[in-house]
Amino acid sequence: MLTQILLSLFFVGTGIAAALIAPMSFMAFDSGSKGLAWVLVGAVLAYPALVVLTQIVSWFLFATHRGGSVLVSLVPLVCPVVFAVGLLFGPKR
Repeated sequence: MLTQILLSLFFVGTGIAAALIAPMSFMAFDSGSKGLAWVLVGAVLAYPALVVLTQIVSWFLFATHRGGSVLVSLVPLVCPVVFAVGLLFGPKR
Protein backbone atom coordinates (compact mmCIF):
# COMPACT_ATOMS: atom_id res chain seq x y z
CA MET A 1 0.00 0.00 0.00
CA LEU A 2 2.83 2.40 0.82
CA THR A 3 4.41 1.81 -2.60
CA GLN A 4 1.09 2.50 -4.30
CA ILE A 5 0.62 5.76 -2.39
CA LEU A 6 4.18 6.96 -3.01
CA LEU A 7 4.01 6.17 -6.73
CA SER A 8 0.65 7.92 -6.98
CA LEU A 9 1.95 11.04 -5.25
CA PHE A 10 5.04 11.11 -7.45
CA PHE A 11 3.25 10.60 -10.75
CA VAL A 12 0.34 12.93 -9.96
CA GLY A 13 2.81 15.64 -8.92
CA THR A 14 4.87 15.25 -12.08
CA GLY A 15 1.68 14.96 -14.15
CA ILE A 16 0.46 18.31 -12.82
CA ALA A 17 3.82 19.89 -13.62
CA ALA A 18 3.76 18.40 -17.12
CA ALA A 19 0.20 19.64 -17.67
CA LEU A 20 1.32 23.16 -16.75
CA ILE A 21 4.21 23.16 -19.22
CA ALA A 22 2.35 21.28 -21.99
CA PRO A 23 1.02 24.43 -23.71
CA MET A 24 4.58 25.75 -23.99
CA SER A 25 5.75 22.60 -25.74
CA PHE A 26 4.24 23.87 -28.98
CA MET A 27 7.03 26.44 -29.11
CA ALA A 28 9.22 23.58 -30.32
CA PHE A 29 7.72 24.23 -33.75
CA ASP A 30 8.96 27.84 -33.85
CA SER A 31 12.01 26.80 -35.85
CA GLY A 32 9.99 24.61 -38.20
CA SER A 33 8.39 21.19 -38.07
CA LYS A 34 11.14 18.69 -37.32
CA GLY A 35 11.00 15.09 -36.14
CA LEU A 36 12.47 15.94 -32.75
CA ALA A 37 9.80 18.59 -32.20
CA TRP A 38 7.09 15.99 -32.76
CA VAL A 39 8.75 13.64 -30.24
CA LEU A 40 8.95 16.43 -27.67
CA VAL A 41 5.37 17.58 -28.08
CA GLY A 42 4.01 14.04 -28.20
CA ALA A 43 5.82 12.98 -25.03
CA VAL A 44 4.87 16.13 -23.12
CA LEU A 45 1.21 15.95 -24.13
CA ALA A 46 0.87 12.20 -23.57
CA TYR A 47 2.41 12.18 -20.09
CA PRO A 48 -0.45 13.82 -18.11
CA ALA A 49 -3.04 11.70 -19.90
CA LEU A 50 -1.07 8.53 -19.18
CA VAL A 51 -0.72 9.52 -15.53
CA VAL A 52 -4.46 9.99 -15.07
CA LEU A 53 -5.35 6.79 -16.92
CA THR A 54 -2.78 4.58 -15.23
CA GLN A 55 -3.53 5.88 -11.74
CA ILE A 56 -7.23 5.12 -12.16
CA VAL A 57 -6.49 1.61 -13.44
CA SER A 58 -3.81 1.05 -10.81
CA TRP A 59 -6.05 1.99 -7.89
CA PHE A 60 -8.86 -0.14 -9.35
CA LEU A 61 -6.53 -3.14 -9.50
CA PHE A 62 -5.35 -2.43 -5.96
CA ALA A 63 -8.91 -2.12 -4.62
CA THR A 64 -10.01 -5.37 -6.23
CA HIS A 65 -6.93 -7.19 -4.86
CA ARG A 66 -5.60 -8.08 -8.28
CA GLY A 67 -1.90 -8.07 -8.98
CA GLY A 68 0.00 -5.71 -11.17
CA SER A 69 -1.13 -2.38 -9.71
CA VAL A 70 2.47 -1.22 -9.18
CA LEU A 71 3.47 -2.21 -12.72
CA VAL A 72 0.52 -0.29 -14.15
CA SER A 73 1.57 2.73 -12.09
CA LEU A 74 4.97 2.68 -13.78
CA VAL A 75 3.62 2.90 -17.35
CA PRO A 76 3.99 6.73 -17.54
CA LEU A 77 7.76 6.25 -17.42
CA VAL A 78 7.48 5.36 -21.11
CA CYS A 79 7.15 9.06 -22.05
CA PRO A 80 10.46 10.21 -20.56
CA VAL A 81 12.17 7.16 -22.07
CA VAL A 82 10.76 7.96 -25.53
CA PHE A 83 11.82 11.58 -25.11
CA ALA A 84 15.35 10.58 -24.07
CA VAL A 85 15.67 8.17 -26.99
CA GLY A 86 14.45 10.92 -29.32
CA LEU A 87 17.06 13.30 -27.99
CA LEU A 88 19.86 10.77 -28.21
CA PHE A 89 19.08 9.16 -31.54
CA GLY A 90 16.89 11.77 -33.24
CA PRO A 91 17.91 13.89 -36.20
CA LYS A 92 21.04 15.94 -35.61
CA ARG A 93 21.31 19.62 -36.45
